Amino acid sequence: MLVLELAPLLFSLQQKTNLQPWSEAEVSRTLSEPINKCFGIWQNNELIAFAVFRLAADEAELIEIGVLPEMRRQKLGERLFVYARTSFLELGVKSILLEVRESNIVAQEFYKKMKFKVVGRRPNYYQNFESAVLMRLEN
Repeated sequence: MLVLELAPLLFSLQQKTNLQPWSEAEVSRTLSEPINKCFGIWQNNELIAFAVFRLAADEAELIEIGVLPEMRRQKLGERLFVYARTSFLELGVKSILLEVRESNIVAQEFYKKMKFKVVGRRPNYYQNFESAVLMRLEN
């Protein structure tokens, strides 16, 4: 699990994996909030993948998942997700929710592979007025 002291590493990786990266303050705040659970994969002392979830009652929301671009297509995102889901089952989490850009077909296919189902849409959700696809996984 990632902790506040690792915020600079998460910030650096997140800058390489996100179209709209968080500020250093947002990364630190995310890691310091107890309702957030942040998981990572390391290789040779380098953070190469991460997933950030927010817990509320018996639900988890996937806030973001990212893999270093040169490490993609190695099932790291799948490993992170399976580990997190197993951890959440032990905490009594019954469903996992997420939002994904309508244009991000690769991510949508990944989530479908993880057994997520499309449950809705948020028009003009992102800054560029792109819609978000809402997906849910029931445990």
